[in-house]
Amino acid sequence: MTTSVKLAIELLAQNENSLEDKQAIQFLIENGIRENEAVEIIAFLPIAFIRSWLTKVNWKDNYTEYKNEKYVSKKYSETETYNQILKVTEDYFNRNPDKETVMKIAGRSAEFNVINQLLLENPTAKIEDISLTETVIMR
Repeated sequence: MTTSVKLAIELLAQNENSLEDKQAIQFLIENGIRENEAVEIIAFLPIAFIRSWLTKVNWKDNYTEYKNEKYVSKKYSETETYNQILKVTEDYFNRNPDKETVMKIAGRSAEFNVINQLLLENPTAKIEDISLTETVIMR
């Protein structure tokens, strides 16, 4: 998984197109990443990026996964694929990350969009005061 995540970061950084999730998954598959890994990467990499970038936000460990018309509560800390992706992401952030790449990948997350909108609407808000609701990952 580690090699696939590193490759996905490079591929997403180089891609000039704005891709919906299904398109992004297909793009990763076409570039040598197995389908099951591509699905996990597109689900969790933007979340890992935003959390690694905006460390002052009070991030919750819980998330909800919606799959087969059922909602299941889960923890990031107990999700193996998320933790593998997070480790690669943390390594990336420790090596002077490219700002454009961070924006491209973190910008795919719902969390980024919510935080961005909140800060635009409240210019005096402090990022450390932001508290988000639990994320729902649609499968």
